[in-house]
Amino acid sequence: MSPTIFCAETLHKSLGNNERLHETLSGRETIETFPNTGLCNQMSLVTQIIDSRHERGADVDVFYLNKGGCE
Repeated sequence: MSPTIFCAETLHKSLGNNERLHETLSGRETIETFPNTGLCNQMSLVTQIIDSRHERGADVDVFYLNKGGCE
């Protein structure tokens, strides 16, 4: 398989996975209320993704959150 075809197929698969995740998470809310900050918005999204693990068939998830620079 050529590198171009491999990259195109990988991109297509990634876009499909992103769309499925968006559909799974749409309308899902968290029990906890997080402050409206960059880090807390990321934490809120992570809780939604963790909550959807059974729907996604995920045994393990790995998350990377970024605190960002000085505010």
